[in-house]
Amino acid sequence: MSNLRIFLVVIALLSMTACSSMKITSKSLADYDWENVKTYAWDPGAKVSATEFPEIDTVTVNKLIRNAINSHLSEQNFKRVGAGDNPDIVVTYLAALKPNIEVHNTPKYYNEEAIEKRNIDPSDNAQLWTIGPPKVVEYTEGAVGVILKDAKTNEELWQGIARAVIDLDASSQKRQRRIESAVKTMFKNFPN
Repeated sequence: MSNLRIFLVVIALLSMTACSSMKITSKSLADYDWENVKTYAWDPGAKVSATEFPEIDTVTVNKLIRNAINSHLSEQNFKRVGAGDNPDIVVTYLAALKPNIEVHNTPKYYNEEAIEKRNIDPSDNAQLWTIGPPKVVEYTEGAVGVILKDAKTNEELWQGIARAVIDLDASSQKRQRRIESAVKTMFKNFPN
């Protein structure tokens, strides 16, 4: 999968409606004999794309993501090697942030004022309830897409994707915990 395609997948995910919790999916993309996989290397193009957000230290976030992925691959007994050392698989990822807004109608409320001013019949429910002014919610959504590819054939073998609303003011410890949690959940049923 090209970096452009990964980027497009991540952007498509970011375009979905926001929610308060993290959404994580993972799946094998090919029938593959994982028993023979012993080594992996990083794709040099794997990166964080957050240039619009000066609050985000992309170097640190990149390290957090790579460390979390390294940890989980190590738990699978995979050894990290250099790209020139004939790895069995190549790991790539792309992380991106996107500003979003949502507009929500406020709930209906009982309109007592209308009854008093217009002598509305209280039995006419249509005139008793009204919708309040719209509420605009601004937030930042982030997504991380991880792809494992066969190093020889470049065939996509597995992918994991996490997306969530991001707190730009979060401490580095909170960011680290969220990244580790997302990667842990992605790799929970690895390689399935």
